[in-house]
Amino acid sequence: MTTSLKRFGYITLTAQKDNILGKKGESINAHEFHYSDSDNNGDDFLAVKASKNTSWPAIHATDTLYAGYPHMHLWGNIGFARNFIRRCLDRAAKKGEGERA
Repeated sequence: MTTSLKRFGYITLTAQKDNILGKKGESINAHEFHYSDSDNNGDDFLAVKASKNTSWPAIHATDTLYAGYPHMHLWGNIGFARNFIRRCLDRAAKKGEGERA
């Protein structure tokens, strides 16, 4: 926990590799506001805050995981929401196939 807000404000997130939400290079608008920090914030997205001309690595993301501080605005890239739902449905189908075997 910290005594002040960390990385407060609007940002653009850009995927640094393919993940559950999108492909490498795809972007989405987001924001951060939190009174805590970590020494392991992830590096699967690049967060860019244009108003202060700063950037930092953020988020742990894989084919099955999204874990990070940023809150995304999914209307900013509806493909991220579609990709997430598609991955959930694929995972449920695979789980169902395993239970039948």
